[in-house]
Amino acid sequence: MSDIHELEVSLAKVKEDIRTVELLEKLEKNAAFKELILKRYFEERAQNLVYMKAGAPDDRQKEIIENGMQGIANLRSWFSAITVNGAAARDALEAHQAEINLVKGEE
Repeated sequence: MSDIHELEVSLAKVKEDIRTVELLEKLEKNAAFKELILKRYFEERAQNLVYMKAGAPDDRQKEIIENGMQGIANLRSWFSAITVNGAAARDALEAHQAEINLVKGEE
């Protein structure tokens, strides 16, 4: 019974990862998201921060700018992780379900 429980918990995680990547994919198709996040934030804001850092008069302003750059990098990295985890989850879904069915059949 413990094996089935562990497999079901694992399957739930796989399904959650698939749901998360589906939400991201839905966002990426949204025109407002494309304009605001993908274009203005990831591209334009990132470029502006680089230019601002080059002309920042003191270390405090440079730190503020670097924090902004790090925020952009963190969000982009999180989106990438969602995509990678979602792809792996989609690949694993059928195998997880088959394994649960196999274990249940053995009981």
